[in-house]
Amino acid sequence: MVGSRDGATFDGHTPADEQRSFQRPISSTLVTTAAQRCGVDGWCANWSAALHDPIGIDLLLGTPLRYRCVVTSGYGKPELLERLIPCIDAWVLLIADDDVPGPVCEPILQFGKHVEVVIGCSGQPHQALLNLPWQEAAAAHLQPRRPHAAVGVELQQWEQDMCRSLPPSLPVYHSQHSTTFCPQCGAELVWRHGGRSRIDQWDEERGICRSCGHPSSIRSAKFRDTTS
Repeated sequence: MVGSRDGATFDGHTPADEQRSFQRPISSTLVTTAAQRCGVDGWCANWSAALHDPIGIDLLLGTPLRYRCVVTSGYGKPELLERLIPCIDAWVLLIADDDVPGPVCEPILQFGKHVEVVIGCSGQPHQALLNLPWQEAAAAHLQPRRPHAAVGVELQQWEQDMCRSLPPSLPVYHSQHSTTFCPQCGAELVWRHGGRSRIDQWDEERGICRSCGHPSSIRSAKFRDTTS
């Protein structure tokens, strides 16, 4: 996970900023080495200006890591997005329910390979949010924007209102529906909420339920299709 550096000071001069943020300037080699030591084969660009900063994105694209994910609030440079769409494996959109979505949310939903959306709930869904091409999303996750509203009747009402506003075919995960169950035996496959997840009885590599062997529509980077 490559993200923001808390406590770092920035003056707009990238080399100097990186020197203050790390003992060594961040580079493609450094990211690759860190990934190898962690035993992972991918990166996730998770900073607020991911689509504004071609330097950071190009640094990550310069690594040999196989899997690529970008988290964005939906704002950025269209020309950078156009370049990234073919080579990014997964996107996570962070959207507030009561505001107009960022201008690149729609093209990401339309053309991104795999797009999941985390919706910050705080009130009545904005009409512009509902007009997005939700049929292209893989899943949506509802997350309260105010910590004190994380439980109770108010949260449940927000979640119900949002679910009614989204296409019935879209998997929506929230406090009242956070688990994917096996349609065959009912075993808990994956728990998800607010963009987080935990694997239970789902076999990542074979794409099946560990309890009964029934195929699952869920896919991960580890999935290996043995049917072809």
